[in-house]
Amino acid sequence: MSFLHTVRVGFFDVSGEQVQHRDLGIEECVELLQRFLDVMPPELAVKPEPRPHPKPGRGIVLASAGGFPVVLKHGVLICPYFSNEYIPGSIAFAVFVCREVGCSIYSDDEGRTLSLEEFVPKRSLGATLRELNSDLPEDGPAGGE
Repeated sequence: MSFLHTVRVGFFDVSGEQVQHRDLGIEECVELLQRFLDVMPPELAVKPEPRPHPKPGRGIVLASAGGFPVVLKHGVLICPYFSNEYIPGSIAFAVFVCREVGCSIYSDDEGRTLSLEEFVPKRSLGATLRELNSDLPEDGPAGGE
């Protein structure tokens, strides 16, 4: 079993409360999503919804990344970034939105806003473990022996 970790992308004060003077709107987010898809390589793509639609109690589903929804709710984007592994398309979209509109990334897990440097993964855990344990093969441990 794994847990889905998400971040909120929008305009927040230092405590993580949404700043009321600026919400992200559906039209703005759809336009940002299209611009993102126009410039990002396929491996960072998210799958846009043909017609963004509201889910009762969950917000408006704009796209999916790694099989998880990217949702606009109460003027804030909810972007999945980690489950069993990082979700690169969603991470790239969150960063793209922040750079384009000047908003922030808030992590409920951390209880604070994150800088882009803190949010973007540096390298995979597997690469780090292989470096620390140089006797591990590139493809992982041998099985069945």
